[in-house]
Amino acid sequence: VLRNHPLWGVSQCASLPMSQMAFNCILFHHERMDGEGYPSRLSGEHIPFPVRVIAVCNAYDNLTTDRPGQPALSAFDALQTMRTEKGAFDLDAFKRLVQVLSGAALV
Repeated sequence: VLRNHPLWGVSQCASLPMSQMAFNCILFHHERMDGEGYPSRLSGEHIPFPVRVIAVCNAYDNLTTDRPGQPALSAFDALQTMRTEKGAFDLDAFKRLVQVLSGAALV
């Protein structure tokens, strides 16, 4: 059921005036660089860069937000957890998130 939410999201937005990239971001935000994501098992360059950025941000948000049965992690612990997910994230997008959160990069 959980893995169907990207499809449901696109379905809910189908009648809205949105760009193809916006639809791609909704549909593919759980794809992984190594091809182990869902719903389409896209990998690497087959995942548009804006989608890869959203995937990193979505994962960080999920880890730093209280959820039923899962307390929020600190920013440091969330980034450490994400760093151990080999093959999950675009490294450039992940490094940029770290820079932005540390104040080392201009937004």
